[in-house]
Amino acid sequence: MKTRSILGVLFGALACAGLFFLAKASSQKKQYEKKDHIVVNLGFVPLEPHPHFLRDTHSALLAIHLYEGLFRSGPGGVLLPGLAEQLHLSEDGLHYRVTLRQSFWSNGLPLTANDFVRSWRNAIAPEGRICPHGMHFNLISGVEGFRLGAVSWSSVALVAEDDQTLVFSLKHPVPYFDKLLTLPIFFPVHPDYKSHEVVTNGPFRLKDSKWGEGMVLERNPFYWDAASVKLSEIRVLFIEEPSTQTILFERGEIDCIGGGLLNIPHEASENMKETGLLSDPYNVSSVTYVALNTLSGPFRSEKVRHAFSAGLNRDELARALFKRSLQAYSYLPPPLSPRKERRLLQESPEIAKKLLQEGMDELRLSLADIGEMRLLCSEAGSKLAQALQQQWAEYLGVLVSIETIEFRSLLARMSDGDFHFAIVGSVADYRDPYTFFENFTQSDYPSNYTGWSPSYFCRLFQEGLSLKGEQRERHVEIMEDFFLAEMPLIPIAFGREVFGMQPRLRGVHTSDMLLVDFSRAYWDQCE
Repeated sequence: MKTRSILGVLFGALACAGLFFLAKASSQKKQYEKKDHIVVNLGFVPLEPHPHFLRDTHSALLAIHLYEGLFRSGPGGVLLPGLAEQLHLSEDGLHYRVTLRQSFWSNGLPLTANDFVRSWRNAIAPEGRICPHGMHFNLISGVEGFRLGAVSWSSVALVAEDDQTLVFSLKHPVPYFDKLLTLPIFFPVHPDYKSHEVVTNGPFRLKDSKWGEGMVLERNPFYWDAASVKLSEIRVLFIEEPSTQTILFERGEIDCIGGGLLNIPHEASENMKETGLLSDPYNVSSVTYVALNTLSGPFRSEKVRHAFSAGLNRDELARALFKRSLQAYSYLPPPLSPRKERRLLQESPEIAKKLLQEGMDELRLSLADIGEMRLLCSEAGSKLAQALQQQWAEYLGVLVSIETIEFRSLLARMSDGDFHFAIVGSVADYRDPYTFFENFTQSDYPSNYTGWSPSYFCRLFQEGLSLKGEQRERHVEIMEDFFLAEMPLIPIAFGREVFGMQPRLRGVHTSDMLLVDFSRAYWDQCE
């Protein structure tokens, strides 16, 4: 799962850089009788330019425009061709043979199967860093043994037979592996990667960037499908204030808003309904939750974890804060859940207080022994934190302090286990419920901030890989039931989005994974 730099799905000062790029855009508008560029507002600066190390949705959105892997995800999750011209999969679902089309880096040099092998090996064994999504490579035969030092690289089932042929084998069949191949972790990366002078291979390349201020992406003339890329440029702004974004969109100075870019506040979307520029609200595969540190402190107790979940009133939270989003009484978001009945969690102050007392007794602790419990959040989650603080005081009788920190610091603190609980959110990496379970198959996975990873759950995860159809749907329900029974996190809300787009703009693809694909966008010149 990607961590949402949150909570744009729930809530909605123009920076100097934003003014600079807007001025540049405005001054050039008159030169374009036939418009061939777009201006979008990402809102917040992506945390990571390297596709193998990203962990937030904005970094992923940037990556899918600068890079491309074997496949790409199209409308409705349809698998579309990328650098793979042909794919042959063995009948047992284990052995992949990929014939690559002729393609080039953005500097005009050839990109080959050896670039894939080198890039994947670097993601499997990165020097000095951790790839948050590198766990996906464990599905390839020999990778886990190589990482543990038990076998050499020659035992890893990944080779380039020649410049245009990539061959690899899985440990066991994985029904959604083709969807994984669309993820940035599987993108090829140039051997001389430099964040400030990056060579890429996607539909666009970096033309101008002041990281943290703004950037311009230009059409990549060396992209294998350059004929399908109609835009000459994508001009990216980092305007953090939603009201400023709304004003500029209504003026026509920003072409797209929402849908995974900077969120459109509920009030603004209500006011803009009559313009015809906004989509209807749609469900997205994201969940906002309170992550619990199950390795230390009071949340070692399952009963205490359930007490804090039962000591909430999600309907009240929805009326006060969520507006557009849905109350989460289960874990899997609606687009990925096989269930029709979604109210799996109970809420009751009486039950919550009883569970809290029983849990603390089992730990042989009192709340006085623990001291002040700190709820971590980013600035975007501060309103939700205050609402949770009030409800836990009222319904559970527990006083909680709030510590608001920068989002990158929040992730670092959680990764170090330096927290009691924290407000975060996750977005699906791929269209399968397993995307919300895989982080919990190892306690030390980079995005498993809770530390929860019981062996029974790991067995359930592995057993489900070979199932299909209704059998697999039932198995997913069993996994979700067990997950909620153990409660390593407290689901709060499921995301819903709206997307705004200027008239005549066509070919923009939004998805339930909070990504917006502008690679095939164009302006209809006939209106």
